[in-house]
Amino acid sequence: KLINRFLAHQFARPSGLVGRYLIAPALDRIGRKLNGLALELLEVRAGEAALDVGIGGGGLLKRLSALQPLKVAGVDISEEAVARARRRFGQRVEIVKAGAEALPFDNASFDAVASVSVLHFWRDLGPPLREIARVLRPCGRLVLVFEPPDALRRWRGHV
Repeated sequence: KLINRFLAHQFARPSGLVGRYLIAPALDRIGRKLNGLALELLEVRAGEAALDVGIGGGGLLKRLSALQPLKVAGVDISEEAVARARRRFGQRVEIVKAGAEALPFDNASFDAVASVSVLHFWRDLGPPLREIARVLRPCGRLVLVFEPPDALRRWRGHV
């Protein structure tokens, strides 16, 4: 049970060497299909600003930056995920260590916001959703992609 809790914590907030070298890269592989779905639904166009809330391994950021919108940004609470994304994307993507309940961006600064496989880690949906609404421009697009509870229960140690 201890190892299951450790792994569940790592997937929620990758940290240390395990988070850096095993979990963060694994998040890219695990989330490939969900990131693809989020990107398709988000419909980001040239000249727009897009935000990824809970960047994990950075898979969605990679796809967003390839679209060459005006601005791509991402936030995560994991120091390892943030450090890895900063090394991976350099200045092309603005990466900030922050939680979804306190986004460090101006009001109405994004046309599109996505969050993939993060919603189930939020204890209270209100604060993150209010913050996302605050940074989203009027008529902006929000895509929340997550696995159904039955699929999440298959991950041992996941609460």
